[in-house]
Amino acid sequence: MFRIHDRLCRTLGRYRTLSIAGSWFFTVLSVLFLLGVLASGARSTALHEVMAQGEVHRTWGLAYSGWGGIALAIFQLLLVLSAAVLTLTPTPWPRVAGHAALSAWALLWGINLASLAAIAPGLETLARAGIMSLLAAATVVRAILEIAPRRPSIPTAPQIAPEPRVMACTSQSGGHPEDAGPLHAPVAPFFAAPHGETSHEKAAAALPPRSASHEASHLVSRTKAASSILQKSVRNCRQWTMHGADKVSRSAAGLIARGARAVADRAGRFAHRTSEAT
Repeated sequence: MFRIHDRLCRTLGRYRTLSIAGSWFFTVLSVLFLLGVLASGARSTALHEVMAQGEVHRTWGLAYSGWGGIALAIFQLLLVLSAAVLTLTPTPWPRVAGHAALSAWALLWGINLASLAAIAPGLETLARAGIMSLLAAATVVRAILEIAPRRPSIPTAPQIAPEPRVMACTSQSGGHPEDAGPLHAPVAPFFAAPHGETSHEKAAAALPPRSASHEASHLVSRTKAASSILQKSVRNCRQWTMHGADKVSRSAAGLIARGARAVADRAGRFAHRTSEAT
């Protein structure tokens, strides 16, 4: 229901300004017409009348003659003025009654002029019927936008960022989960589990709080583990460097030996040729 209401109000809300202007224009126009009827006295007056097949057709409820017509015009004038005032009140039910009365009054005008245009179609009757249909539609749209039930607003809870929880990882040797060393350090997820705590979190929560001395010993063990890893890395780098230098020295020695052999061979050949020539 509220979805249909939202769509209807969203569609009609685009024409809110036009509907308000058209509704008030029709209200002023109808008041001026009724004042003109009262000013004419007891003469026969109607909003509109047409001649069709030798008969005169007049608007129903908007034709006035004699003192009865004067009384009807006074009643309609008071009704329109009071309805226009009620549409401006902040109280819901009087405002609904005012819009309902104005909408019924506008529909009475529109139906009468449309029926006369159907009986005797012509430029004047069709123009009056079209203009009055637009004014009646504007009045009804304004009533819908101002008296339709509004969707209740649901208060939203403030968004609170979840606190990161530490997932405990126990070591094989037992003890506190953080005592397992750097490779078995607890992992802190970015977001907590949405459906309660896990078994690791419950196990970590069940452990007793550690003392300051235990924290200090744990920090020392962590530091020792980090230093051992660093020393191992330095040792590996040194071995790789020595191994590379050994390879380079071996390759250089081999090149030197090959060069010396080549020089000795050439010197021997040169000496042999010289001895044969002499």
